[in-house]
Amino acid sequence: MLSVVGRTLVPMRMLSTVPEWVRPPRPAVVRMEGFLLRLYGRTKSPEVLGAWACLDWLGGWLGEKTRGPLILRGLPTEAAARGDMRVASAIAEGETYPGPAWWDGHAIAVGDRMPVEEWATRIASEYERHYCHGVRVAFGWLLGVVDDPALLAPVRDGEGARISMVDREAYRCHLREIAQLAAGPEVPGDRRRAIPTG
Repeated sequence: MLSVVGRTLVPMRMLSTVPEWVRPPRPAVVRMEGFLLRLYGRTKSPEVLGAWACLDWLGGWLGEKTRGPLILRGLPTEAAARGDMRVASAIAEGETYPGPAWWDGHAIAVGDRMPVEEWATRIASEYERHYCHGVRVAFGWLLGVVDDPALLAPVRDGEGARISMVDREAYRCHLREIAQLAAGPEVPGDRRRAIPTG
């Protein structure tokens, strides 16, 4: 069990279902969450942490108190996922705090909007921008906007160093394999599979 950035990283409880808005099948989501948790342990990548936080949120284990990957608390809804994906994308790109029309255009309620100070802190931090990249890609995969799960492969580790192309390609191949295996029966030992290395 790891604790980082105010989150305790523990494997997701076996989901009997995922929210209806989630496009990948449940076995893919469960396997992906397990792999991302192990990959974070190896790389400390903020991108992986952001992606894992999205999948962890799906359990909704604390009801309305369940923490989302950015600032929201509550059950995992499609509207919240789409809102967080848009916010994460803007932060990942280092965009300045948007005006009310942007928030309204993305149907993000006033109470769900990130405060200006937090936005500024996040775009000023390379770690936070990479974390937000992981959030946007994971939500994109969950929502069916991103069809290649290999995009979840981290580019940088927790120190900001680039992950080797050999390791990154191994992660990309394994991420695709996880999504393809989802069509078959779930194998309990699959969650403990070693992280591929180059």
